[in-house]
Amino acid sequence: MPGFNPLKVALDVVTFIPKTIISIPGKVAEYREEMERRRKLEEERRSTPPSYDDGVSEAEFEQIVLKAKKGIPRIKSASIDGFVVGIEVKSQSGISIWEATIDFNDFGHLTGWHKIWSENDNSNIPEAFARDVVEGIRLCKEANEHPTTAGDEIH
Repeated sequence: MPGFNPLKVALDVVTFIPKTIISIPGKVAEYREEMERRRKLEEERRSTPPSYDDGVSEAEFEQIVLKAKKGIPRIKSASIDGFVVGIEVKSQSGISIWEATIDFNDFGHLTGWHKIWSENDNSNIPEAFARDVVEGIRLCKEANEHPTTAGDEIH
């Protein structure tokens, strides 16, 4: 049975450390590349102009947003810029106002995907508003897929 060899232990440690040190910069580089890829993708998504040929017109989208706003009394105002909606929300006390932005632009399309930025992370109002808009989009697309007119009758 071999005895303890401090030189072998020291060499094993020395050969192990460089591998670890070398892998750390590689992981940092991979992380940076992934973050840059995500940043470019987000920039591309945001810069894609809205397409109103998916079954919801610009006027219909505005009506959907207005209806969702009316459904939540604390929302003071809603502004629309393409598929991005900014809302101003009255605080519970009514003394102040905070803002949120809901981005429905999924590479130029209204798919139901959305992203929320809010000054008040504790409030569920932006998410409730977004759900109402997404539901309105879904219903509008369904209605436009299967239009019915007053003259259509089943005999």
